[in-house]
Amino acid sequence: KMAATYGMEVIKLTMDCVTVENQLECIDKLEEMNVCGIMLVPIENQRIRERINRLPESVPVITFNSDISGTKRMCFVGNDHIMAGRTAGQLMSIVVRESGKIALLISQMDFLPHVERIHGFGKVLEEERGGEIEMIGPYMTYESEERAFSIVKDLIHREEDLVGIYMAGGGQQAAARALAQSGKAGKIHMICHDMLPETIHYLKERVVDFTIGQEAFMQGYMPVEIFRDYHMFGRKPKLGRLFTGIDIRSMIEGARDMDMRCKTDDVMCNPALLDAGLMYIAMQKKGANMSVMMPYADSLKLMADWYAQLWAESLGKNVTLDGQPCNVGQTPIKTLGVTDQHSQLQLYTEGPF
Repeated sequence: KMAATYGMEVIKLTMDCVTVENQLECIDKLEEMNVCGIMLVPIENQRIRERINRLPESVPVITFNSDISGTKRMCFVGNDHIMAGRTAGQLMSIVVRESGKIALLISQMDFLPHVERIHGFGKVLEEERGGEIEMIGPYMTYESEERAFSIVKDLIHREEDLVGIYMAGGGQQAAARALAQSGKAGKIHMICHDMLPETIHYLKERVVDFTIGQEAFMQGYMPVEIFRDYHMFGRKPKLGRLFTGIDIRSMIEGARDMDMRCKTDDVMCNPALLDAGLMYIAMQKKGANMSVMMPYADSLKLMADWYAQLWAESLGKNVTLDGQPCNVGQTPIKTLGVTDQHSQLQLYTEGPF
């Protein structure tokens, strides 16, 4: 719609199967049609690189969603995929508490965004969880829903200690469907990318823990504006890489859902009320007057600081509501796993209480 506003015509070519030969054919067709610019999601391949560099100066190339090095492309528009992968890794580190295996799925090894995502994902888990997590794969789906379903179904059946699935791309809807049908959603955690309708459905059904958006609309919108500025005013973008944002949809959905759950009077359905009741029983009936908060992700370290401040300030009292002296309250202790686990956990679980 925006292109039409600028008096530009957009010709869209799609590939039923993403291969080097098919992409080369698309570039050839566009050049034959005398287009004044090409928006391309390139495959990381030397033949594609050489073909881009053979295009005349009158046909500038903007890569979007995926980039390719060593070309004369004007700029790249899309996600910082390494950062998106790191975000996924931090989220997986939060939801997976136990040790085990995490399967990595991508479309294919010559599609740079997926390779960069699993690189960022793996680095974070290595930094935060050390040897607790074993990553297996990557398994290639080649953008086939049927293949993605089969791979995930087989992994769930074969790998007894599978605790997570990271869909860096290529068949996330089918992968979620396989996990849902296995009955192990929640025990095996899944994180994927993109705000596709079926993915959002499985997010709401608690099959998918998180899905990470990449502002797909902006990836289509921005290149059209860049082409307009180039052809009308001779302006090129000042930066070679223009990054779109990272949208963590399930954070919003989860906050909204938790807000609703914490408004009910049913103690078994209200996690905040249930936790408060258990804490009260632990202190009043069991004499447990210390409360330990131990997040296992460095990114949640400040959550323990917030908890300690909230718990101590709210519950430390020296008089009751009717003015009688009492001197009560649990002492909050902030720690960080895995570091403090090795030095302090035995005391918390086996020491005096």
